[in-house]
Amino acid sequence: MPLIAIDSTVENLLKGRAIKKGIESGVLIGVKSENAYNVLYSAPTPPQEEEALHEPLESKASPKRRKNPKTPVDFFDKGWIAEHAKQVIRMLPGGVTILGVYIVTKEDPFASPIPVRQTIGAITKAVDEAHLDMIKLEIDPIVIHVHASSGKFTGKILEFLSRNLKPVDLILKPDCGLNWVVLESKLLLKLNLPVTSSESKVTLRKQIQDALTIYFKAAKNATVIFDDQFRDDSELLVPKSQKSKRKHAADEEEEAKSMNVALLFPYPEMPSFALEPCVGMIRLTGMMTIRALVNSKVSVKEAKEAIFEDILRSLWSRCDLHCDSLIGEEQRGPLDSKPVIHEPPRRVIVQLKSPLFISDYLFPGETVKESLPSIGEPFDLYLTEDDVDDTYERPAAMEDFMSHSANDTIEPDENPALQSLSNATPVLSPILLPLGVAVAFVAIAISYILLQQDESL
Repeated sequence: MPLIAIDSTVENLLKGRAIKKGIESGVLIGVKSENAYNVLYSAPTPPQEEEALHEPLESKASPKRRKNPKTPVDFFDKGWIAEHAKQVIRMLPGGVTILGVYIVTKEDPFASPIPVRQTIGAITKAVDEAHLDMIKLEIDPIVIHVHASSGKFTGKILEFLSRNLKPVDLILKPDCGLNWVVLESKLLLKLNLPVTSSESKVTLRKQIQDALTIYFKAAKNATVIFDDQFRDDSELLVPKSQKSKRKHAADEEEEAKSMNVALLFPYPEMPSFALEPCVGMIRLTGMMTIRALVNSKVSVKEAKEAIFEDILRSLWSRCDLHCDSLIGEEQRGPLDSKPVIHEPPRRVIVQLKSPLFISDYLFPGETVKESLPSIGEPFDLYLTEDDVDDTYERPAAMEDFMSHSANDTIEPDENPALQSLSNATPVLSPILLPLGVAVAFVAIAISYILLQQDESL
């Protein structure tokens, strides 16, 4: 049975909260490896205010606070914890997930395990929904109990099949005793997502979700190039020779190794369908940052899965947040005759204790200072503007909007692709004429040489 490896910083934080709070719960963040649950961070679930008890946690807003819970039953509000988990998971990089929950009490929460099981089930459902059910949380979640008086740690694994809580060993190590790799890339988006007559009757969120599902399936099968090299899925991401070199430098350098990746997308596999009129087109364009985190012992296949997870999580999170911000007629499905330009939020990066980092998404016109509470509260952080790096993605410039002409209308009975081709005007580049002449001379010279050879024979 795998063990639970807890980062030493997480251990100190949990013991400090146990002494200060006396009763608390939250989510455990980390990476599941072959033989261990590696806990890199613990995020306490913010208490609710009384008036917020019957309100869902807003996607962008910070959770509202109320007095600390007095009994273990108070913090087993599975709906509220699940909403907190949903907010946390969209801010995590690919490769990192929610491993389970922690509980700080004097009482033994395992004596009445039903609330624990229900809470874990609600968190699992929230995480799967945040991934559009395309990535399942297929690990057996863990539960760590920290005794409020003694600070003693007790870990258990909730087995999905048997629904039993089984004891598990815990170890405490800096960075969980692993080296880490940050996978980085830039992804150019230029997607044309058609909207059929039937799809036009649903909300904009549903239209985008259905269209992106096709794109995500293509992304899952993309060819990934690591540091300009094609790698076999069965290979280790970091060869053993490189691991031994890094092992000697581990005490001197705590920062994770960075690796650049490039993606080659296959042509999207379209589902079987009947011909149906297209009433509009959703065009998704721009440059997005990919940033995933894995440990150095993973295979190339596992690294690819982390990259796909980051693409899905980041792209859908910002579209979901944008749709949440729409009001009234903006949420409706049918498209107008003239294009409507939407600008989803852009990604910013916050580096926590190495190697872990998180992301947030800034809306147009929103400053880093304004976003600090919504970034910090789900993770119990006090942040300054210097802690947030907003240079990974730039805001949309005026020329980006001008490229979508206000006169560029799409009639319901017209095929946008054919319309674009029929209206295309041939353009001759100044370099093509001399290049064509040069190619012609080369062809004549080769023909002359071959002719001379034939005559000599």
